[in-house]
Amino acid sequence: MLPTLVHSDELPQPERRGVVPFGIDERTMSPVMLDLDSSDRHMLLLGDEQSGKSSLLAHIMTTLAGQYTSEEMVFAVYDPRRSLKGLVHEDQLGGYATSSSLAQRLTDAVTRELQSRVPDDPLTAAQTTGFDGPRVVLIVDDYDVLTAGGNAPLRGFSEYLAMGAEIGLHAFIARKARGASRSMFEPFTSSVRDAGGDTFLMDGDRSEGPLINNIRARRQPPGRGLFIRGAQAPSTVQTIFREGHHDAAS
Repeated sequence: MLPTLVHSDELPQPERRGVVPFGIDERTMSPVMLDLDSSDRHMLLLGDEQSGKSSLLAHIMTTLAGQYTSEEMVFAVYDPRRSLKGLVHEDQLGGYATSSSLAQRLTDAVTRELQSRVPDDPLTAAQTTGFDGPRVVLIVDDYDVLTAGGNAPLRGFSEYLAMGAEIGLHAFIARKARGASRSMFEPFTSSVRDAGGDTFLMDGDRSEGPLINNIRARRQPPGRGLFIRGAQAPSTVQTIFREGHHDAAS
């Protein structure tokens, strides 16, 4: 019953900042929203070539960029194929990495900033509300490319993901479903899951085996996937399609 394409003008505008129209739920045919201030602080996107991962990342990135100023939110973008280049204004771009070595440098720079937001005294942390500086949003496309050959350029974020609400960190990571079963327990990916991150399981081969909560990938049309959010029952969602970011090569 789901449409093959969903455009942004077909979904209601969010009532407040930090809410991103995501797609349409198959069971209810109602809009699905991501809420960065609630349960959707982080997300892992899994899908093979032409599944729509980059399109969804582009939508999340540009929607948030339109809701916040550069003093309120900046993006650290990891983009080996350069498919997300130029989507936000330079003053909102905290860094842009296109290779594993550049990714490591960007991670080092961002984690230094995040470390400055972590109170030295745990008792002080319990009494402190908020943080100084803009929210930091990690936008990571083709994570499998960045980690080829045993590289781990985002590992430095592992200890900070669970503190996302306290230090202003969000992470949206896309990688191929193919080969994902071998990497779901590496430190960075594990930390995304342990921090309560959502998973959107898009087009993939069942033979890859169970990926999340004993769920296997399956063949899906572009932009469609199984949305796995916390303890809620998984739901099939057709996401927004953004022209020019349809994963032609990823």
